[in-house]
Amino acid sequence: MRKQSAAAFDYTAMATRSAEGILLVAGVVFVASLLGIFTRPMGLLASFWPANPILLGLMIRKPRLSTPAGWTSACFAYLAADMITGANIWTTLWLTGANLAGVASGFFLFQQLPRGDQRLRRPLSIIYMFGICVIATVCSATVGSSVTKILYDRELLTGFAFWFTGDLVNLIIVLPVALTIPSPGRLQAAIMSVLHKPAFIINDWLPAIAFILSLAGSGLVGGVGAFAYSVPALLWCAVRYELFYVACCSFLYCAVQTVLVTSGLYSSFVEGDALNSIMSVRLAIVLIALGPLSVASINAARTELISRLERAVRYDFLTNSLSRREFIEQATATLAERSLSGKGTAIILMDIDHFKAINDQYGHSAGDRVLVAFTSRLSAILGKSDLMGRLGGEEFGFVLSVDNNAQAEMVADEIRKAVEELRVGHLDGSDICVTVSGGLVFTRSPTTLNINLLLTKADALLYEAKNNGRNRIVSSTA
Repeated sequence: MRKQSAAAFDYTAMATRSAEGILLVAGVVFVASLLGIFTRPMGLLASFWPANPILLGLMIRKPRLSTPAGWTSACFAYLAADMITGANIWTTLWLTGANLAGVASGFFLFQQLPRGDQRLRRPLSIIYMFGICVIATVCSATVGSSVTKILYDRELLTGFAFWFTGDLVNLIIVLPVALTIPSPGRLQAAIMSVLHKPAFIINDWLPAIAFILSLAGSGLVGGVGAFAYSVPALLWCAVRYELFYVACCSFLYCAVQTVLVTSGLYSSFVEGDALNSIMSVRLAIVLIALGPLSVASINAARTELISRLERAVRYDFLTNSLSRREFIEQATATLAERSLSGKGTAIILMDIDHFKAINDQYGHSAGDRVLVAFTSRLSAILGKSDLMGRLGGEEFGFVLSVDNNAQAEMVADEIRKAVEELRVGHLDGSDICVTVSGGLVFTRSPTTLNINLLLTKADALLYEAKNNGRNRIVSSTA
């Protein structure tokens, strides 16, 4: 009965998640389609169509939505948005097929990329994104270009070019935002951190201020080269801000410049065939925006690499405890801080008993599992202000923020007992049992705050514990 209830609960939860996903896709596509329809000029397709890039970004970010039900809900959302605004059913079906052809082909190609490229966080990510957007746009334009011939009596090639440039512009404007937007929790945390800064830091805002001023300058000055005024400010934003914020700036830049072009402010561009001129300039503006996006993407990849390297230096890759260098640095800082406030500190050096024999008998992979289990068990015992570092192969150091030697000995013995009770499973079904020996030095005196001296004393006590039979802690004060 219990298994059946659990299975029923899992099925209900899956059904609920599936229904929520379908509603999410339908709602997002419906609202985005309505927004695009309201920007549709008389006699032309929509000048801004965010539904396709938003749907594509949603499917890439949440692949579990890419189910027959998910795609069907998107199809009905496209149809519903067009139908309630008075469109012809056959035209709507044709346009919906073109939209889905572009989104589906883009989704398939993005699925071939590593996760980092899907989130635009690798050096060539923007190039890959641009190439996929071109292919996806060709697919949608091939299906949808005939609509312009039937509805607006334009040449097929002209219809293809208009659909292609419009859809490509929409994808490159909106898709980077959709792919890089943080989760609601992270976005809220980022906003709160800005709002609660102790002081207004002008350097943080200078790139954004320069960008806004450059956009205003484009509109006020006008002329042939006005759409390029914002490029330096965009590049400044790209090297100072996270990728998502740069994507938002790129979106704003493209949106404002496109409005200025279509409004006729850059009139020197629009000579002869106005439609072709506008298409050409819109495409040029979007291609210019790829530069800052590429810079931001490379900067994000560099930042992530530096973060990973810093973590590799600070933490042991196997046990996730502090490295020897980081342990000594943090231990020195802790000792100094607690000495100033007159509080005590305990330094413990521990060895896993007969660790070499474990490696010889069970293999090094078993030894690694013992180290991981050891540190995982101890993490649950140590306090938030305590430190644990891997100083050698099976040698670990601890810094305990305690009030007296008796309290330090109690924590150390709790660690020893927890390890003694630890059982690490082996591939042959047997359990590997381990014990530890340790040397503990308690101090509150400023004259003994040299961490290397304290570790040397703890090491001597550790060897005394080993010589006295192991599985014990020997302590002293300094």
